Amino acid sequence: MNQRNTQPHEDGTSRLVYTHLVKTFVKALGSCQVLVVREKFDQPLKKVRSKPRN
Repeated sequence: MNQRNTQPHEDGTSRLVYTHLVKTFVKALGSCQVLVVREKFDQPLKKVRSKPRN
């Protein structure tokens, strides 16, 4: 599910980002969730950042 969220920034402001939470299995980590964050909904996949969470 894609969601619009606000993300805090270092300068004290917040920015609108699009997030998508994916459940997956990584051999080194086991079962985990990956949070995909995009600044624009139609942003190219090369610019998408992800952060694994246990």
